[in-house]
Amino acid sequence: MTDMYEIRRRLDDLRYRASLIPRRTMMLAAAALSGVLVLAVVLWWFTSGGSSSSPDEIAAFRERLRTATDSETGKADLAALSAMPEKQLVAEVAARQQALNTIQQAGKLETPEGQAAWGALLRAVQVNTDRQRRAGKSEDR
Repeated sequence: MTDMYEIRRRLDDLRYRASLIPRRTMMLAAAALSGVLVLAVVLWWFTSGGSSSSPDEIAAFRERLRTATDSETGKADLAALSAMPEKQLVAEVAARQQALNTIQQAGKLETPEGQAAWGALLRAVQVNTDRQRRAGKSEDR
């Protein structure tokens, strides 16, 4: 194991070697490193941003969302979910999430059954989120 004297000696040696590097070289290295970091952030920002979906896919998703919430079945389901007590609603959200997970694992998410399960979960989560938002924080009560 290395003792404190050896660590101190190595740090002093490193400081001495660093002091031999010209100040201009250190400033140029710092500027280059900063430039590389900024370039990396800019590249990451340009490559990770935005949606890669086409306008047709976005329109299809919005239609599916509208169908899930504005159809007669969707409105009836929203009314039934709104009438549920808190515990029952939480259990319903969990059950619908599990059903959707099962359908997704079977690879049937794009089928009408999968879309219906997705819409059912969406409605349950919306009602649950609305209740939680209205309830406020426990500190506000």
